[in-house]
Amino acid sequence: MLLAVLLVVSMTQGIRRRKNRWSAVRASGVRTPPAAALPSSVLLRWAPYNGAVRYEVRVLVRTAEGRMVEQQKLSRVYTTGVHIPLTGLLPQDDLYWTVQPLGYDGTPIAAASAPQPVREALADPPAPVLTAEYDKMAYAPLYPVYSWIPLSGQTHHEVEGLSPRGQTGAMSFCIPCRRGSRMSTTMHRSPCRGTTSTACAA
Repeated sequence: MLLAVLLVVSMTQGIRRRKNRWSAVRASGVRTPPAAALPSSVLLRWAPYNGAVRYEVRVLVRTAEGRMVEQQKLSRVYTTGVHIPLTGLLPQDDLYWTVQPLGYDGTPIAAASAPQPVREALADPPAPVLTAEYDKMAYAPLYPVYSWIPLSGQTHHEVEGLSPRGQTGAMSFCIPCRRGSRMSTTMHRSPCRGTTSTACAA
């Protein structure tokens, strides 16, 4: 009789240990994947609008009621894209943006675009984005115009001419930034060393 009781107790303890081990395995196996790091900035881009001198970009946040509330407005964007830091603009999943073409005096020449999710834009671009498309032209322009979308906080851009073989040519210009994301018309034919200027900002 004593042997049977000891056997029952031993079997009960064994079952409990197996259950505890199984519970521990299940608990350790359920791992929440690490949350993806939120980008610190995004690059918004759009197609050029015929006749536009500049563009107005608005960053909106969608409220719980579904309304769009303006968070930021950039009225002097002279390129077909703009780099926007996301510091202070949260939650990012509820951020949207629109763009509207403006004339010379800032008058809208067309309606603003439909709101687009900010999360679908290019996150944390590593370098300015070139907008000149000379590689798609069937001829070499006599007076080429170099254009790009600057990144927020940059103070100078160094433009280098490349030979057909991809080697750096003799042309190298340092172009300081001015307010309103417009490039200075004064180009220094030297690399950007020891130069100071205000950062490119819309």
